[in-house]
Formats: sequence, C-alpha cells, structure tokens
Amino acid sequence: MASLLLKRDRNASLKQAGLLQDEGVAVIKNRVQMDEYKWQPSLDDILFKLEF
Repeated sequence: MASLLLKRDRNASLKQAGLLQDEGVAVIKNRVQMDEYKWQPSLDDILFKLEF
C-alpha cells in the first residue's frame, strides 16, 4: 500500500495536513494512504481536459 509522507518542516506539514483534512482526506502520523485518496480522472477528463 502506497503512502504519501508529508515534509518534516513542521509549519508546512501542518498547513498541508490541514488543507488535506479540509477536503476529507485522513492524515495519520503525517501520512496519507494514496491507494484510498489518489486522484483518478474520469474518462471525460482524460479525453478532453488533460493536455499531453
């Protein structure tokens, strides 16, 4: 299971954790379970919105 480790800079880490939590993402011990929360674009996004 992949996880995202937030920076060791306490202020930056607290800010990022707060922003993620505001969006409903669980942050536990400065980690986020990426398998659960990673962005998965819709087919519409892939075909018409993303630039390659």
